[in-house]
Amino acid sequence: MKKMIEGKMYNTEAAKLVVVWDNGLLPGDINRCKEALYRNIRGTYFLHGAGGANTRYNTRVNGSWTSGEEIIPMSLGAAQTWVKNKLSRDEYVSIFDDPVNGGDKITKTLSITAAANRRLEQMQSQQGKSQSAIVEGLLLGEEG
Repeated sequence: MKKMIEGKMYNTEAAKLVVVWDNGLLPGDINRCKEALYRNIRGTYFLHGAGGANTRYNTRVNGSWTSGEEIIPMSLGAAQTWVKNKLSRDEYVSIFDDPVNGGDKITKTLSITAAANRRLEQMQSQQGKSQSAIVEGLLLGEEG
């Protein structure tokens, strides 16, 4: 689904799917609700929700309520609250928390040379740390 909201485009096909929640009811049930949290390339979170006629996503067609869908932009805090309310603590930690530093994780994709990759793998083997922890330590000026 694509939708322009306040001059910003939200596109479920172009964004990264973070996590999906649904209430477990069967398709076609007027109370069925399914929500998917996405993060776009700019790091903006949004929710794509879909549900039956008896959910917040309902739509009025020809005087009757039917199923519908909606995109809802979310701040980082709102996304975190949504995950806390809908999913388990472990799922929250896997999405947002850095268990070592207690901060928020941000996923970045970087390109490095083959030589740099070999060095990173060597450092990982020597230090017993994840590659992410090694790169973060280097960027923050921490000694290995």
